[in-house]
Amino acid sequence: MLGMASTLTLLPIAQLEDEFTITVSSDDKAYILLYGFSDGAKKLRVNVAHEGAYACILGMIIGLRGTCGISTFQHHSAPHTTSDLLIKTILLDNAVFNYEGTIRIEKVAQGSNAYQRNENILISPSARVNTRPYLEILANDVRCTHGATIGTFGEEEYFYLRSRGIAQRRATLLLAQGFLQSIVQKIPEELITDRIKGIVEEQLAIFNYARLNFIGIPFI
Repeated sequence: MLGMASTLTLLPIAQLEDEFTITVSSDDKAYILLYGFSDGAKKLRVNVAHEGAYACILGMIIGLRGTCGISTFQHHSAPHTTSDLLIKTILLDNAVFNYEGTIRIEKVAQGSNAYQRNENILISPSARVNTRPYLEILANDVRCTHGATIGTFGEEEYFYLRSRGIAQRRATLLLAQGFLQSIVQKIPEELITDRIKGIVEEQLAIFNYARLNFIGIPFI
């Protein structure tokens, strides 16, 4: 029996059409990476449409200014399918991120698993996040979870880095790297290329242009 093939699709938000659809129509593993930050609203629909298919939707979003809206729709229309969504954002200066995520599992999609998680870090007191999950479950033999967090990097983390002589901007960059690491870790090693590493570096480079007006973090 042949093993399941894995594919990786890169979706830069700034170049994405207003509505974009990806259909997983075989029992393979599809990895999808959303990255960047752009004014406007984008909608990504992922159809998990073949028995045994797997879709992993990842988001790596660092915003400096403007308002970025992302809607995702995880649609299960075949039995024993899996979708796993993790979107992480770091918002600087006056960036705003609006997220709406929907999971729909059709009656025929018995035995399916769907996960949705949105984690957000606010660096600036002017940054804002609105996150709204929706579930539409028509089958009775499924597993489905969702969750969202909004917070800041902790004062204890900063204190630890400061005690080792690391300056504020550098400390924030190190914490951001750690925060985003779980996104990269979800991608199979054989799909990690120089382009993936370059995307991470491009996203983190945005910190060079930020004012870094921190939320409640005394840092001398």
